[in-house]
Amino acid sequence: MDFFIPFPAPVDFEGETEDMYSVYASLTDNHRIKRYTIGYGLNFSRNTWSLTYHGGSVPATREPATKSDNSIGIIIDGYYQVGKRFHVGLIYRPTLLNVYPDVSFKYEHLISLDFKWKIRLKQ
Repeated sequence: MDFFIPFPAPVDFEGETEDMYSVYASLTDNHRIKRYTIGYGLNFSRNTWSLTYHGGSVPATREPATKSDNSIGIIIDGYYQVGKRFHVGLIYRPTLLNVYPDVSFKYEHLISLDFKWKIRLKQ
């Protein structure tokens, strides 16, 4: 989350901003123990960083730029079931191998707080 406050809100930026976002897909093997769920598996992620200039009275110091890479790594997650369908959890997602734009070993990680609402598709 790139917000400097803990919830999304409209903010007027002036000058340079750096943004980073990540999109990923993962396959996990999950084990349930009472109200806890622990999982591990593999992930594929696309990470994008961008530098943007928004004008105003602050002059630009660098050229706008965007960099992206695709990588493969592992994923470890843990959840606690709060209600009948609501879960709170942590996700640890280290990436170990860049596959685009070049193939190289590179360690990065993401730790995130996750809120999950599960709905049953079949009774």
